[in-house]
Amino acid sequence: MKTIFFALLTAQALPAWAAGSPAPRNYFLEYYIFEILGLMAVLTLLSELAERRGVSPVRLRLGWNWLLLLGFTACILTGFALFLPLQKPLARLLFKVHVWTGAACGWAGLYHAVQRMRAMLPRRA
Repeated sequence: MKTIFFALLTAQALPAWAAGSPAPRNYFLEYYIFEILGLMAVLTLLSELAERRGVSPVRLRLGWNWLLLLGFTACILTGFALFLPLQKPLARLLFKVHVWTGAACGWAGLYHAVQRMRAMLPRRA
């Protein structure tokens, strides 16, 4: 599966790579973005299954809202910390955490928006 995504993400850089220049960096694979989004997809499916099995939608929304708040806060704080003059290893770690929390927050935000859109659509009779 990773090879398919790698081929799609680096399709534009293949001629330069084939000409002998160094291989392009693929940040999606290097920073485990697909794994994080996969984990978030599993959490989404578990949330949907829990709602269908009778768990209170209010409780599930509260959990997702907390995930969204904490992810957004961590993303902001690590983003601001990247402006500080830091040593290279610490800056790389902060950048990774920034990307990870941003990916998780982005997924939670999209799921939150889909849930709100579902509530606005008329129900079938």
